[in-house]
Amino acid sequence: MALRRRKRNKKVNLPELNVNITALLDVLTVLLFFLVKSFTTSSISIVPPENLRLPASIVKEDVEESMNVILAQDKLIVGDQSLLNLKNGNFDPKDIGGDERTILKLKDFLDKEYEKKTRIFRNAGDLELLPPGKITIISDKRLKFSAVKKLLFTAAQSGYTDYQFVVEKTN
Repeated sequence: MALRRRKRNKKVNLPELNVNITALLDVLTVLLFFLVKSFTTSSISIVPPENLRLPASIVKEDVEESMNVILAQDKLIVGDQSLLNLKNGNFDPKDIGGDERTILKLKDFLDKEYEKKTRIFRNAGDLELLPPGKITIISDKRLKFSAVKKLLFTAAQSGYTDYQFVVEKTN
């Protein structure tokens, strides 16, 4: 019994634990930034003209922020600027180039915008990293496809080859 008491009273010298939490905090910070970046949603407010009717579709992706191009029955709007008036969904022949596919005022506008972006990348020395121009097309579903086709052709001529259409979400 005395032997047991001695063993119980004998203190065991364990090494002291020094916890370095710096590395743990680094890992947690990286995880936090990853989660915030992954789960951040951006809400884009697009206000189409009153008489514009969007096509319906099953939407799988959210709209990414980019330059808005609105093609309605009566006008073409880029950003907040009204560029052209249309007559019953058709462009005036004087607004179309000699190739009968290029919308002249739209091309001038998009060329200027793309040049601004190119200048920024050129000044930074990263011209190789310049992404293609991105536009969001908000088109009336009652328009002929030929009008939308002219818009797409003109955008591609100005370097805007990445585009997305805004549609009305259905189930």
